[in-house]
Amino acid sequence: MVRAARVALAAPVVGGAGGAGGAGGAGGAGGAGGAGGDPGGFAIDAASGGTVELDGARLDIPPGALAMDTTITVTVAAPADDTLSALYDFGPDGTAFLIPATLQISFDPAALPQDVGVALAWRAGDAWQPLETQIADGVATAAVEHFTEFALVFVEPPPPAGVCPEEPAAPCGGDLVGVWQISETCGDITLAPPDICADATSRGHFDFVGSQTYEADGTMRLDAMATLTTTTVVPKACLDGAGCEAIAIPGLVFEDQGDDCVGVGAVQFPVANTYDYLVDGASYRTVDQAQGTVTSGVFCVEGDVLRSWGSVEGTDDPLYTELAR
Repeated sequence: MVRAARVALAAPVVGGAGGAGGAGGAGGAGGAGGAGGDPGGFAIDAASGGTVELDGARLDIPPGALAMDTTITVTVAAPADDTLSALYDFGPDGTAFLIPATLQISFDPAALPQDVGVALAWRAGDAWQPLETQIADGVATAAVEHFTEFALVFVEPPPPAGVCPEEPAAPCGGDLVGVWQISETCGDITLAPPDICADATSRGHFDFVGSQTYEADGTMRLDAMATLTTTTVVPKACLDGAGCEAIAIPGLVFEDQGDDCVGVGAVQFPVANTYDYLVDGASYRTVDQAQGTVTSGVFCVEGDVLRSWGSVEGTDDPLYTELAR
């Protein structure tokens, strides 16, 4: 089953997205920063990557994300009626990343109306498309795959971290056979921490866009695009006096948060896994045919909605998934 926070496939779901690993060990020096000078153009070397930083926005481009050396442009416009931040229009138009880049936009949390959330979003025609966004200390962080106009927009506030819908006292079970579109997932997973010190920790959060297909022969296939957001916490006591900028883990951007250095990053990848599943009343069990990962729990089909609650065997990470037929 695929696991994650507000994003982990739980339920007759799956057993771990193949190929998604935890944050790696500390590496060497980070990528080169964007060439300074004229704010209208930042020369980025494709092989080493770099950073574009301007007026409250920061774009970190990993090595190999660009197909060729590129001069990045940024046009900054005043906030619109439906945005919290300025509008950042990145170019050249049509630029797509081979590896997702990480965009951060700063904001004043005090400027948020009560009971309103915020998300980083990109403009699609006349509408804003919110991205999976991490919020920490007045900074919104999200993975981006291409250039367009970006801003912070108002959204419904997220549920408290780690809080998923409660398992019903009497799950109803039902007929799983058919094609189900993933509409909501919830639950974090524990990842292997980086090899920096024994007290470092890493948590992962999966989001999926795609479907699960249950066949009458007891097999299930997950076809989706997964986004894995990793949050790694490294106590400063592990750094022997060095600053957070000394931590070089590919794909993670570390910030100073008191006694800790906290790094957040996201990667996207396709998932095409096949599972064997077994149903006993309202209980389910799935086994990843390739990895052998076992997920079990309970489920309920009500009309065209499938909800499931479970966990990967051997872990304490609760997983919730909601799908629609």
